[in-house]
Amino acid sequence: MLIVNLNQNKSNINYYISSTLLENIENNLKLNKKIILYLNKRWSFSSLICEDCQYYYKCKNCDVSLTVHEREWKLACHLCWASWNTPLSCSKCNWNHLKKIWVWTQQIEDSLRSYFKSPHSVSPIGREAATELWNKKDMILDQKEYSPRYIVELSKKLRKTQTKAKEFLWEILRNRKFNNLKFRRQHPFWRYIADFYCKEINLVIELDWEIHKKTQEYDKIRDEIIEKYNVKILRFQNNDVFNDLKKILKDIREHIPLPMGEARWWQEKVNIFRFDLDSIKNKTEKQKALNNLEEANIIIATKMITTGFDFKNIWLIWIILAEQEFSFPSYNSEEKAYINLKQLIWRWNRLWEKTEIILQTFIPDNEIIKSLSEKNYKTFFIDTLQERKLFNYPPFTEMLTLEYRYKSEQKAYDFMLNLKNKLDLLNTNDFNIEIILNKQSFKKYNQYFIKIILKWDNLRDFILNIKSEIFRNSNLSVIFE
Repeated sequence: MLIVNLNQNKSNINYYISSTLLENIENNLKLNKKIILYLNKRWSFSSLICEDCQYYYKCKNCDVSLTVHEREWKLACHLCWASWNTPLSCSKCNWNHLKKIWVWTQQIEDSLRSYFKSPHSVSPIGREAATELWNKKDMILDQKEYSPRYIVELSKKLRKTQTKAKEFLWEILRNRKFNNLKFRRQHPFWRYIADFYCKEINLVIELDWEIHKKTQEYDKIRDEIIEKYNVKILRFQNNDVFNDLKKILKDIREHIPLPMGEARWWQEKVNIFRFDLDSIKNKTEKQKALNNLEEANIIIATKMITTGFDFKNIWLIWIILAEQEFSFPSYNSEEKAYINLKQLIWRWNRLWEKTEIILQTFIPDNEIIKSLSEKNYKTFFIDTLQERKLFNYPPFTEMLTLEYRYKSEQKAYDFMLNLKNKLDLLNTNDFNIEIILNKQSFKKYNQYFIKIILKWDNLRDFILNIKSEIFRNSNLSVIFE
């Protein structure tokens, strides 16, 4: 099993789609093979990690992932509800390269659809450079609006007083004569004017003459400012237009992605389908989804796909973000993550197909990811039990959640506060139960939910003391773990 480090292996289309992933997708599409891009949920809680030392922020009390709350600028534990200020630098290595992790299925789908709609085949400068040019083409503003008026007027005058070399090259570039690209001459960028500019591929062409040998420092500053508009600058000498025109045109072509007509193969070949709760809401949509799955060659799926679905011709399973599995704020999230990933791997391996499994992650040195890739199940089991014992979690204790829901947030909180007070009175020395009231509610189905968490060796006997409250209130749920 291959592990891809997202800190080092990046692409320009999405932070969670590596260049290695794009290469593997294209290779499998050429062989007419299917690819599964896997996320355990269609959305995830936002977590915080350090890109340098790969430190993963967890609760000091519960050993579960902390969730980023941007409005309050806090890191909160959704189990004990302790919170800390979001740090500006890493607590372990003191570097300020902290990254908020938050990915969802539709985000991946939109990025891939956008990528395959644009011409992105390999040009002589390489796929990454060609992709970068096409991705940035829609971000360029009309620079005329931001140029001083006198610069715009000056650019009009310069078009009438061009050098012979510029006139000669303009005859080749104008009216889409060159690779069907629209070039402009004497185009203003703020307080500077570029000789030739193509907005479609963000390329500036400059022809220099003798005076530019004395203004190299000025030209350097000028280029830096123009490049802030996300353009590439090519510089040639005036004499090269007459002495070595073929080389100039070749250099320009090397910075042009393949034209739209040559990229249609990808548009016809790629069929992307997202397989999650949004695509399957009823029986009719389920049948339609099954038909779409047979036709699709890129399947973006959640853990739904690991339960009762078998597809042939799957040659690549790519786990978009391995740590998303255990970023869910629960004490057993790492165990569930391990089970889900193993189930995903075993499901296609048992079909006797040569399915390649690849993990993407920002924390490749994480012990769970290591044990999964190395198939070291025993070590994971022992380490998990030790953590459970240290933080007093099942199976070393019983854990119970009382969850109350109501339309009014204040009434829901008041009810649970009274219930906690009663539990505290019953919690004598004979019991010594850990009781935690979650003061922060969450809203679902137009109702507010408040939780109380209890931990002890024998909660079943203790909970009998509030049996009447449980049976009288249909809005109160009891969850044993």
